[in-house]
Amino acid sequence: MEKNSSVNPARRRPIGVIVFVCLIMLFAVLSIKNNLNLLQRGVVGIMLAFQIAISLIDIVLAIYILRLNDLARKVLIFMAVSVLVLNLWGYRNVIITIDKQGEDIETAWKQEGQQAYQRIEAEIAQAPPERQESLRKIYEYFKPKAFIKLMMTIFTGFSIFWRALLIFYFTRPKVKAQFSPERAKRVEGE
Repeated sequence: MEKNSSVNPARRRPIGVIVFVCLIMLFAVLSIKNNLNLLQRGVVGIMLAFQIAISLIDIVLAIYILRLNDLARKVLIFMAVSVLVLNLWGYRNVIITIDKQGEDIETAWKQEGQQAYQRIEAEIAQAPPERQESLRKIYEYFKPKAFIKLMMTIFTGFSIFWRALLIFYFTRPKVKAQFSPERAKRVEGE
């Protein structure tokens, strides 16, 4: 069969792959930006370096996935499983640490934000008596220990959901078939 220069193999790329590549790159760039901001503020740690490295690898993988490279798809799945497991393990450890050091966090927070605590208490005191108890309950959620746990749960939950979604999508038989060597030969032969 004669090669047709008007046939663009990129048009045959599944729309889902394009959407996921865009999302992978978006989340990776946002992660890098956030982690670099933390570095500028003086926050240094192995997890920060690890997150930047994962994000850079995600960008490279996204480029190769856009080219329908099967090895990149497999590495992405492996990384998604690894990061998912590390997120679960890390979340557990952070929650345990917050529980153990919670009182120290509360004390430091109160010393730093005494004015904010006084302002909140004044606002609660001005509320009608029947609302004061419910306002105090809401306020409890925003105490440092509870708030940090809530934010960790939200961020970790999103990360786990995102990695599970990547695993689900890129292991589907129809998507997997788009990355197969047979497909690459068909595209080259056209």
